Amino acid sequence: MKQPICLITGATAGIGLETAKQLANKGFNIYLTGRSEEKCEDAIQQINGISSGAGLGYFLCDFSSQHSIREAAQKIRNTIPELHVLINNAGAVYQHKELTEEGIEKTFATNHLGYFLLTHLLLPIIPANQGSRIINVASDAHFSARLNLDDITNPKKYFIFQAYANSKLANIMFTFQLAEKLQPLGITANCLHPGVVKTRIGNKNTAHWMGWMWNIMTTIRGISVEKGAATSVYLASSQEVSSITGKYFDKCSESRPSKISTDVSLQQQLWSLSEELCGIQSYI
Repeated sequence: MKQPICLITGATAGIGLETAKQLANKGFNIYLTGRSEEKCEDAIQQINGISSGAGLGYFLCDFSSQHSIREAAQKIRNTIPELHVLINNAGAVYQHKELTEEGIEKTFATNHLGYFLLTHLLLPIIPANQGSRIINVASDAHFSARLNLDDITNPKKYFIFQAYANSKLANIMFTFQLAEKLQPLGITANCLHPGVVKTRIGNKNTAHWMGWMWNIMTTIRGISVEKGAATSVYLASSQEVSSITGKYFDKCSESRPSKISTDVSLQQQLWSLSEELCGIQSYI
């Protein structure tokens, strides 16, 4: 694949931006999404500082809004003729329960349905049988998930860590089902744990004490964004994984996810619910 085109969501800072820089250095052409025009322009400048002309452009998108995702996807399809690598990286945490304009709890909507809907909308420009790859940034936080699909969209009780863990489990279950559905098309789908990375995700949409706890944890246990981006870069660029699909990775190696994530029946239930919530009749 010559000068593959890669779209990275949530790539104006942290792991996403570092992933973009490292892939640009490997000869990839990069598009990104973000919520701030100023931050997107700054990110493109930084990418072009690594490899002149590699940062091709950006699309504004709020992944808690299905309307915003659909608008961004339309602009992406109108701009990019072929997309060889899609990295679903955008994510958020919310201290208190908030509902989207569609009436869906925001952590689940942003972190899972954002991946689910955008991938569906971009499949028409992801070429089959050309080594195309879809990569979903998940987390080892999924090991503490307690997924109740009857209570996931507007939970009666809300706890920030549980909501985040559930959304990351959903990322993994989505990946496994997606990989199976895309296998006949020769498009791979894998997911990963980036590590506990020194980013500011724990300081956004959270109380002061929560941000303080996040800063302490990442100071003690956190890794650099360079290391945090390594597995995303590996899955996007390495020939070692060109034919591997439906796997969970950690530190650039296949890893074993939680037992519940491999429950095919629950994966299928989550898929059906996600289609319903996104108004999708036929995903592929």
